[in-house]
Amino acid sequence: MAETAVDFEAEVSATKSEQVAVIPGLGDLPVSNNQVLKGKNQSGDENSHTLPCEDSDDPMRAGDKPDACLPPPAKKRRRSTKRKSDSLGASEAKNPLMQLNEIRPGLTYDITVKDGQTHCPVFFVSVNVDGNTFEGQGSSKQKAKHNAAENVLKSFITQIRSPAHQLVTGTRDVTTDFTSDNTGSLLNIFGNGDQPMEDEVVSENPGEFGVPPKGVTKTPKVQTEAGKHPVSLLNEFHPGLSYEFLGEEGEQNAKQFKFKVTINGQDFLGHGSSKKKGKANVASKALFALYNIRTFYAFGQSEARLQPVYLEPPPSAQLEQVAADLIADAVLAKFQSLQPTAGEPIRRKVLASIVMTSRGESEQKFEVISMGTGTKFISGEYISDQGLAVNDCHGEIIARRSFVRFLYSQLELCAEGYEDESIFEKKKSGFFGVRENVEFHLYINTSPCGDARVFSPHEPIMGESDKHPGRKKRGLLRVKLENGEGTIPAMKADTTIQTWDGVLQGERLRTMSCSDKVCRWNVLGVQGALLSHFLEPIYLQSVVLGSLYHYEHMSRAMYHRLGDLEGLPPLFKQNRPLMNGTSTPEPRMTVKSPNISVNWSEGDQGFEIVNATKGVIGDGQAVSRLCKQSLFKRFIVLWKKLRPGITGPLSYHGAKAAAGPYQAAKMIVMKGFESQGLGTWIRKPVEQDMFELSDEDL
Repeated sequence: MAETAVDFEAEVSATKSEQVAVIPGLGDLPVSNNQVLKGKNQSGDENSHTLPCEDSDDPMRAGDKPDACLPPPAKKRRRSTKRKSDSLGASEAKNPLMQLNEIRPGLTYDITVKDGQTHCPVFFVSVNVDGNTFEGQGSSKQKAKHNAAENVLKSFITQIRSPAHQLVTGTRDVTTDFTSDNTGSLLNIFGNGDQPMEDEVVSENPGEFGVPPKGVTKTPKVQTEAGKHPVSLLNEFHPGLSYEFLGEEGEQNAKQFKFKVTINGQDFLGHGSSKKKGKANVASKALFALYNIRTFYAFGQSEARLQPVYLEPPPSAQLEQVAADLIADAVLAKFQSLQPTAGEPIRRKVLASIVMTSRGESEQKFEVISMGTGTKFISGEYISDQGLAVNDCHGEIIARRSFVRFLYSQLELCAEGYEDESIFEKKKSGFFGVRENVEFHLYINTSPCGDARVFSPHEPIMGESDKHPGRKKRGLLRVKLENGEGTIPAMKADTTIQTWDGVLQGERLRTMSCSDKVCRWNVLGVQGALLSHFLEPIYLQSVVLGSLYHYEHMSRAMYHRLGDLEGLPPLFKQNRPLMNGTSTPEPRMTVKSPNISVNWSEGDQGFEIVNATKGVIGDGQAVSRLCKQSLFKRFIVLWKKLRPGITGPLSYHGAKAAAGPYQAAKMIVMKGFESQGLGTWIRKPVEQDMFELSDEDL
């Protein structure tokens, strides 16, 4: 070590007398102060080579005024003697020995033999894991142990369903690898933690998405924890898989290519902004569902937002990722199947759906029950006092109203004596209720407008949380404005009471945001006031978002902001649905929102297209099957079958008001918002509910 230091100082000292001469055509050459470069001058004589002075047009010899023409001595940089491992500090990736100790603590390493020369020994180490013996060797005992640990970890990779593999592929930190500067040639199958692969995007565990390496300036390729493209890795498990192209959808500048792959009778659906990305997406979903191997690729986002996710939610509030993806896939596939076979495809910006799951003897079935699209609501000049117009054509609201039609059809089966074919059964309460094995899930391709979305403008970043959860704007009731998108706090509205003549004379119509309405569903149920005459409250089991899923904001908007409600009538409760986002968020659509809204319910042949600003079909050629009058007709017919001999309500308003427990629970919810300082619920003019039906209407 002393000799090395002396040699280094001597080397630095020797360079102090060196200069750098700039010779055209030769570049920079080191020249001593007393040295003259030998060469041939223009006359061909071998002589001292002339050097041009940078500060003068006339050449001069190097030895005449060296200090004036030559740059200062070049200082040689001292090589850093700091060890790389020291600079990494606490963030250095764990080596194989540490990793294996976490997976299998308490292992005993036996030194079997020492070989080699005295100055270059070779140690052999063995370790027994799960009845198998693994050996390792190295120039020290520690390196031999590292090598043995490597071999153990390599064997785990082939054991897809082993707990160790679950840990390696599902719960380790993304920068963790089995490489180390101190252990020679180590396992590289998971990538290098010090030099992350530029296109590796992995997840930390099934509840979290991955973080791309810093400094990435281009869209990363899709890769799994093993550093392989998901299509390649899936092909290793299932050689010869066929990817079925299902078509494309979306605007010209936002195309989505859809694919399906079937493995052991199970279908997996995926989509992407290109065919290659679509295949990668469907392969990723299959890998996670079948082998718990997670890969993530947030296509369609800006380069600054390549990695979503979020604050880790409580496990009890989180819907399983596989289930969330299956729900989303079922909705997207159904929407695609209902597209017209000829002409322009139906455009949409917000898509919502209610999916029913029923658990059979062997597996759980996912069935899309209702669907709706739209981002607009009726203009004040078109509101109807006969219940002939649909007021709110936002996707979530249309999906629920379509779902109500499905509930009517199931109750009609019971009324006609086919209860065995219905999802309902008679309960001890005297009302009909959903069978135990049936659950309902709400899917929205983006966060609902209002409190859930206003603080979620982009996909969340790893470790990001709400820095100001106590601000007064959090949780406020918000209203949608006529002829516009977006919401404002309800307390900023001109008045909480909207009048019929005021709206007709030009006052802007206001309706509550979708976040607020879904929050109310979580207390009152999704069946509505009319059906509560016959049904127990029906609650959502989960809410799945296709993009912009922030657990903090979503849980606050859905139920937390109401606090604990007291005095709810029997059968009513504060429902807290499970939540999750899809593993592949939908890209942000920058296209203009269409003025139409489509709806569909189980049993319908196809979509019904509604003019969203008029609330009717086309320019008024027909009324929608979702309007108040259409649903009230079905209510009256059902009443006569289930309540024979009892006179039913005469008006739509009277029928809603007669649902006593429902109205009591509704009042508690309204007061709950007010007591929390969140604002007052704004109601539409009461005149629109005062209509009655004659026998001719039925």
